[in-house]
Amino acid sequence: MHPILINIGSFNLYTYGLFMALGFLAAMQVSKINAKPHGISAEIITDIFFVILISALVGARLLYVIINFNSYRDNLLCIFQIWNGGLVFFGGFITAVIACVIYF
Repeated sequence: MHPILINIGSFNLYTYGLFMALGFLAAMQVSKINAKPHGISAEIITDIFFVILISALVGARLLYVIINFNSYRDNLLCIFQIWNGGLVFFGGFITAVIACVIYF
């Protein structure tokens, strides 16, 4: 597998990120289709997935920073440079579950 799918100038489209986004969008569409017979509106599904997306990104970055805090100790503003990489899947998963339980 090629880690970088497309490279245009300084823009890199990473294979992992592209397929993660496509999977997220596919899951949202399937959830909307399956929710309709149960009387759950598409807007509620969209709200749930928005909460999942934001909380997962924050949690994934937060756990990465906690694990690698020595790299950020000298320059705390680098914590917010998410485009430089540094996300942990389990941090995102845990915070997304907690956020959904709290929100809904």
